[in-house]
Amino acid sequence: MHSGNLHRTDHDERPKDGRDGIAGRIGERITAAGPDPGLHQILTALLPTDAESTADTRTLIGYLAFASVRPHIAETLATNGRGFRDHIATLLPYHPEPTKAASALLALLDGLALHVTVGQISADDARALMTSAIDEALARRSRGR
Repeated sequence: MHSGNLHRTDHDERPKDGRDGIAGRIGERITAAGPDPGLHQILTALLPTDAESTADTRTLIGYLAFASVRPHIAETLATNGRGFRDHIATLLPYHPEPTKAASALLALLDGLALHVTVGQISADDARALMTSAIDEALARRSRGR
């Protein structure tokens, strides 16, 4: 679950709820993919795949609900989320609309993560769906390229 929570600003007023540990574990999962992770490695690392990452995702879902009724926190999450989206867009250099494609991939990621945590789909199915969507986004080319 991306939620824009991987980057922290100095003025971010977050409750002590373990999200710094979650961000560290997510970072470790991405780093484990290698020194220069690509779109597949980054987005699939954010999917819950085991008990620890599922618990982390549940905590993030709860925090999103908490933040959604606290505008100052929601604003920070939105700003950070847009930054993450923009980073993902840079990994889609040939897509005709990389920012929209990045938004769609992140929305899919969040939905898949939620569905895994409630048991509606398996982690393997979520990974397959995410991989397929990434492949489709990477295959889209602007005219003339």
